[in-house]
Amino acid sequence: SNGDASAFVVWDTENGKLLARRQLPGKLALNWQLSPDGKFLAVPVFGHGKVIQLWEVGTKDPRGVPQLRLIAELRRRNVPPEEHPDGFSPNYAGLMTWTPDSKTLIAGYAKAPKVYAVQILFWSFTDKPSVLSDFPPDVPEPKGWKPWAKLEFDAPLTFTVSPDNRMLAVVESWPRHGKGHVFDPQTAEPREEFQVDQNVKGGQ
Repeated sequence: SNGDASAFVVWDTENGKLLARRQLPGKLALNWQLSPDGKFLAVPVFGHGKVIQLWEVGTKDPRGVPQLRLIAELRRRNVPPEEHPDGFSPNYAGLMTWTPDSKTLIAGYAKAPKVYAVQILFWSFTDKPSVLSDFPPDVPEPKGWKPWAKLEFDAPLTFTVSPDNRMLAVVESWPRHGKGHVFDPQTAEPREEFQVDQNVKGGQ
């Protein structure tokens, strides 16, 4: 990114050549995520209506040079005005991860009115109904990138998906102090809960 974090560049790691530079409509969060298959780049943008920009990087031009194309803006709708103005948790700005199959982007957002409350949305290119939909129940939604499931927590957290795409582990911090949850990343259904031992030091 540049000095004011409002643009990003993409480099070819094989030959060191600059492939693309893109200016953003707001400030860039530093936790951007390339999908495991290398086809999508998710870029959270602050100050632009709570948006995660989704860029396609898997196509090539006739010369074989990888291209960078904006294909979607993952935007929450009907967000209460009292929520954090950038739409991401102020402590975990732009927290997100891809599932190993590159089909779902899991992203965390601040959720008012509680200071540390977090909402997790599951974004996929799907024909499933959106959990934030404005469509009437009897009207089919067109296929597209949309959030098909959500989870909500009252504490700051971190989360990750297992390499076999069978478990989403979510761990809450203060005031829950290591309360853990396991979900199915393909359905968002809960599986089990656990407690992280706060006395275990890193590497043990």
